[in-house]
Amino acid sequence: GHKVHFLSHEKPFGLDVTPQNITFHEVGFMDYLLFKYPDYTRPLAVRMGEIAKKYKLDIFHMHYAVPHGTAGLLAKNIAQSQGEHFPAIITTLHGT
Repeated sequence: GHKVHFLSHEKPFGLDVTPQNITFHEVGFMDYLLFKYPDYTRPLAVRMGEIAKKYKLDIFHMHYAVPHGTAGLLAKNIAQSQGEHFPAIITTLHGT
């Protein structure tokens, strides 16, 4: 009966979103000529805040500390500064 939301810059190749309890949310980002790599942390944090608020999530599980855990903490700080609830954060720290 759980509902699962995936957030990423593209849909994971093995993710089947046909079950009604699984939703994929794309995170867009822009290339900046000043930086070698596009910024993903800030757009991810903003998207996490939007999804958390819209769907009233209970838990965010991040697969890596960087950039996902960092984005989660940023999103939580933004939500709390606005007096909004933010889900618990769980981060898997393998490989980081």
